[in-house]
Amino acid sequence: MNESGSGRPLGRSGISVPALGVGTNRWDASGPDQARLRDTLAAAADAGMGFFDTAEAYNVGRSEIALGEAARAYGRPVLLASKFAPFPYRVSTAQFASALDKTLERLGRDSLDLYYLHFPYSPRGVRTWMRAMAHAVAWLLKRDDHVIAIPGATRPEHVRENSGALSLQLSDEEFAAIDRASAPAPAR
Repeated sequence: MNESGSGRPLGRSGISVPALGVGTNRWDASGPDQARLRDTLAAAADAGMGFFDTAEAYNVGRSEIALGEAARAYGRPVLLASKFAPFPYRVSTAQFASALDKTLERLGRDSLDLYYLHFPYSPRGVRTWMRAMAHAVAWLLKRDDHVIAIPGATRPEHVRENSGALSLQLSDEEFAAIDRASAPAPAR
């Protein structure tokens, strides 16, 4: 699974995944950065973060291509997840199956470890939320061992920054504040 042994169950699948994965929404196979992305994947997998999340909608499928190429170049097993974009005009099981086939083709694989529905992402930039997200990830990892955090990374230094959440220690006050902020709103 991974060197740190901090695997978490992926539902009831029997698959164990790292507590921290890597989001690849900015990976792009058509750009000049393939070598850097291969290094990023290797750095993440070597750091025990060998769970990579992509989607057919990321860079119009080029993220899946880049991830597949980087995973093949790495040469050791990594866990891959991708997402089906539920556009309003895609409603049939045949469209779902066709999208999965195209995802597998772009990744250069016969199977995926996880395939799920994609929901819209925030238009806010990543830097705006980085510190808050690090604290939120640390809170999630401490609060529930069924949570798998998947922040994005396009450079090895992003992996190093993201992996800091694994050792971030929240004070009791910080933990309680995040707990209060994340409590469900009362029903009206």
